[in-house]
Amino acid sequence: MHHDITTSPDPEITPTVQPVSLCNIGTGKASLDPRVSTLPSDRRLNRRLNHETAETQPTRGRPTATGKMRPSRRPLFSKHLQSFTARLQTYIHPQARRNSKAQRGACYDGARSPQKMPFHLGDHVDIRTEYVTLNVSDGTSMRAYVAGPSGPGAKAGLLVMQEAFGVNAHVRGVTERFGREGYLAIAPELFHRTAPGFEGRYDDFPSVMGHMQALRDPSMEVDFRAAHDWLRANGAGDNSAAVGFCMGGRAAFLAAMTLPLKSAVSFYGGGIAPSQYGAGLLGRASELRAPVLLFWGGRDQHIPADHVRATTEALRAAQKSFVNVEFSDADHGFFCNERASYNPVAAAEAWPLTLAFLKTNTSARGQGAAARS
Repeated sequence: MHHDITTSPDPEITPTVQPVSLCNIGTGKASLDPRVSTLPSDRRLNRRLNHETAETQPTRGRPTATGKMRPSRRPLFSKHLQSFTARLQTYIHPQARRNSKAQRGACYDGARSPQKMPFHLGDHVDIRTEYVTLNVSDGTSMRAYVAGPSGPGAKAGLLVMQEAFGVNAHVRGVTERFGREGYLAIAPELFHRTAPGFEGRYDDFPSVMGHMQALRDPSMEVDFRAAHDWLRANGAGDNSAAVGFCMGGRAAFLAAMTLPLKSAVSFYGGGIAPSQYGAGLLGRASELRAPVLLFWGGRDQHIPADHVRATTEALRAAQKSFVNVEFSDADHGFFCNERASYNPVAAAEAWPLTLAFLKTNTSARGQGAAARS
């Protein structure tokens, strides 16, 4: 079974998403970020909503025992609506969480000290975060960042595979988002053999090339097993999946060949198809053990259309279950709000698709589909 989905911006049917910085909410001040729009402060918005409610529905309510009308509850609803709108805008535009440091508290106090992320739409549970050190079967040790429910009962385990820039603030933030969705998420530091704790800059790709070129599939596979074993030992059991971005998209695909996962999600995974840089993974497509969800950007110059086509054709020929999604107006790295190529619309649409795919395939209902892959 496979599905191909292509999204294209059509002004007739696609609403324009206007992300809003949280620094505007409650202050009435304009954002310093030219990419975001400005909302009136919450007081002004509440006052305007309440005023409109009073004018348009003056007699709403139910009569009391004395025959008088109870006051409308619409103003209270308007207050909740405004709060929901603020959270929705924050969900659509994650950068707003970082812009709100002064009002909402820092996301991270320094590069290596993770703090709890501010609330955003989709938060369901309180989480705990920590670094753990894993013993890998080749004799090395590997640090990993963990986020999961503070109480028992995680939905499933989740391997979060890093970009080429390491387990940086963005990857840790994504790991925490999955933790708030109820997953026990672990992000292993795949560069631990060449640069433990490495965090590269998005404007300095040459600095990461050496670490990427030093990676070998057999070494990555034992890293995956060490992280997967940790998930199994800490409550996930045999119910785990993988998700990865860029280099990590290929890693998630490889993990689905290596581990007994329920599903895998690859965001613009370079190196899955063969290229001048390597043989890719399609020659091993028959080894895939789980359904995969593939995201691509139609404007991605790093992964040409023929690589995407080769990937889907190989999976189809191997009779593997997959979903193929292309955002026609998105570039490579569209999910990362730290990159210049960040596309808030594509990122906002990809997130619920990812959650639905993971939920379907890690639930009891989805296990049959995983077994058929």
